[in-house]
Amino acid sequence: MTQPPEHETPDTDQQAAGASSGDDDGQEIQVSFHDALRLTLEVHKAGQLDRAREHYDELLRIGPDDPDLLHFSGILEHQLENSAEAIVRINRAIDAVPDNPDMHANIGNVYLQSGESERALESFGSALALQPAHVNAICNQGVALRTLDREEEAMAQFSRALELAPEHGESWHNRGTGLRMQRRWDEAIECFEKALQHGGYLHSTRRATVQVVRILHATEREDEALKVLRDWIARDPEDPVAQHMLAGATGENVPKRASKTVVVETFRSFATDFDEVLERLDYQAPKLVGERVRALLPAPNGTLLVCDAGCGTGLVAGYLKPYASRLVGVDLSVSMLTKARARDLYDELVEEELTEYFELHPQRFDVVTSVDTLCYIGALEEVMVGAASTLKAGGLLCFTVEKAPADAQLDKGYGLAHHGRYHHVQAYIETLLAANFAQPQIETVVLRREVGEHVTGLLVSAVRS
Repeated sequence: MTQPPEHETPDTDQQAAGASSGDDDGQEIQVSFHDALRLTLEVHKAGQLDRAREHYDELLRIGPDDPDLLHFSGILEHQLENSAEAIVRINRAIDAVPDNPDMHANIGNVYLQSGESERALESFGSALALQPAHVNAICNQGVALRTLDREEEAMAQFSRALELAPEHGESWHNRGTGLRMQRRWDEAIECFEKALQHGGYLHSTRRATVQVVRILHATEREDEALKVLRDWIARDPEDPVAQHMLAGATGENVPKRASKTVVVETFRSFATDFDEVLERLDYQAPKLVGERVRALLPAPNGTLLVCDAGCGTGLVAGYLKPYASRLVGVDLSVSMLTKARARDLYDELVEEELTEYFELHPQRFDVVTSVDTLCYIGALEEVMVGAASTLKAGGLLCFTVEKAPADAQLDKGYGLAHHGRYHHVQAYIETLLAANFAQPQIETVVLRREVGEHVTGLLVSAVRS
């Protein structure tokens, strides 16, 4: 993730920034371009992104070619999901100051998070040619290599970063992820604990703790997992992800659905290599939904209104696009929508919770799909009513959910698993469909592999009655 660099802003030739502030007498004080840029950078670092953008835009009217201004404002544009403009600005800065390693590293981050891993590698290489010990560039080069399925090289980069900076939390986290993928559980836990100890600008307590809990569950160390979760709650009792994970581990106070915050935070740091991770997990859900749609609809002629509810990065879009006169993707995660936009298959992408979106668009769509999204919702009554309301008569609904274990005692028809996703009982799905749909087809399928085991799901389709 890109952040404003820590080095001081160099002096500039411009003297009047056109910015002002009030003194104790209410008089306006003119500040230099350099001081205005420095103050704006502090606002940016403090996370006041909209305010920082206003100040950057004002400064760009005065010094449109200043390389530091272009660099910092480009970083901000990327943080505000305007990566195309970010690339333009940071490249202009690099053209003016080609020997600045931070600029090369930061545009590498933009490329990486925009799905352009090869270009990211080139940019990180340029940064390292200028500054061989640039730890963030080394670490992020490893992330780029991982997205290209070059895991051995990626792990070597994380090790190299840690040799240079043993307290670099993000490298510990990324190394732990690699060890977890190799099922080297105890070594992975050690790395995540190091990440927790040292932190880092990309690292959060939440990410590493979730990883540790999942490993402990995978190795059937339930008591240890529960202790980690309770310790997390003790440190931060208001953290919604911690509360959600604890409910899944204990079966107590299980919410009807994951909160918006839980969903957004779950995918915030996952978007960069989401597709690559799922490919390694032999992810089948988009293909299953796509093939079910193909089996139930006439030959595609591009005339249907189609909604991909919970579209993520758009993995099912290629199956849906031939049928659509208009293909709409809906998702809560801005990061995932950014990746979906890069596919250039959607006519519209909407940041919205799917049931709320359904309510706003009655009888609009001919087809609604939802691929591995309803596993973040337990009680599906509102979703099914909403899907029925947004579909035209005779419209097709197709979705996947994770299937509850046969021996699970789930009076409500759903339960929350330790990993934070819900699983559903087939009879519960059948009951909900009966109210507003006809021609239900429900098939038990394998959605993906996780920790070496098959994740069993239900592939569901029905027609709006």
